[in-house]
Amino acid sequence: MSGYSCMRDAKYKGYKVYGKLKLPTYYAGTCPGDAPNAGVEDYKRNILPEMFFGMYDGSGLDIGVRVSYNSTWRPFIYGNVFANGIDGAAFPASSVTAGTTLYMSAWVEKVGTTYYEKLNVSKTGYNNTDLMSAPLSNKITNITFGATALSTGLLLRRENVIASNPDECETSGCYSLGGQWLQCGYVTASGVTYTWRDSNSYIFTTPGATAGASGNKVLELRSDSGTYDPNRIKVTATTDTTSGATETVSIDFRTTPSI
Repeated sequence: MSGYSCMRDAKYKGYKVYGKLKLPTYYAGTCPGDAPNAGVEDYKRNILPEMFFGMYDGSGLDIGVRVSYNSTWRPFIYGNVFANGIDGAAFPASSVTAGTTLYMSAWVEKVGTTYYEKLNVSKTGYNNTDLMSAPLSNKITNITFGATALSTGLLLRRENVIASNPDECETSGCYSLGGQWLQCGYVTASGVTYTWRDSNSYIFTTPGATAGASGNKVLELRSDSGTYDPNRIKVTATTDTTSGATETVSIDFRTTPSI
C-alpha cells in the first residue's frame, strides 16, 4: 500500500465528524478494481483520489468518498474494525463531478448492543437524501472500539489523498488538483461540538508538518511508503475563520508534476 496525503487531526477526541468538501477541480485515477467482472488482482492495481474522515484508537477506520470506475465518485467505509470494508453505489456522473461541493457526516451509533459506523453524503445538507436514500452503514465488530467511541471518543482526522494499492505510484499518471476541505466540525463523546479551526486542531512536529493559515503546523504531508516528493504534493491555500479552517491540496503523479 502506498500513496500521498495531507491530513489534519482534531485537538479533541470524538465520535462524530462532519463538514463540507469540494472535490478536486481536475483529477484522474485508475480503478480496474471497480470495473464489471473485476477480480482481486484488478483491485490490487487501484490508484485513487479520495477525501475522507478517519477515526482511530489503535485500530481504526476511513470513511468518505473516492473515485470509482469511469471517473465517478462513490462513498466508502473501510477499516480493521469491521468484518469487511464496504462501498456504496456510485453517485450519478451528472450530479457529482469535478469541483462539486458535498456535505459529509460520519458517526458511530449504537443500536441495541451493536455498534455501527454511519456515513451520509449530500449536495444540499448534512441530513439530506438527494444522493443517498439512507446513510451507508457498516457493523463494527471490534466492540471495544465502538464502546470507546461513545465513552471517551476517538482520534478524528480529515485527509485529502491519492491512495495506491501498488507500491509504486509516483509516475502512475494519476492526479488530484485543488481538492478542498471547507468548514467542518466534530462532536465529543460528552456532546460538545467544536468548529474545526486551527485552534481546535492538533499541532504536528513531524517532518511533513505544514502551517495552516494561523501559522501553526496543523497539517501533515506524508507518503505511506516513507519520504514524500514535495514537487508532487502541495498545500496551495489555507484559511482560518470563525466558521472553520480550510485547506486546498494538490497531488500530482504525472511524469512531470505541474503544481
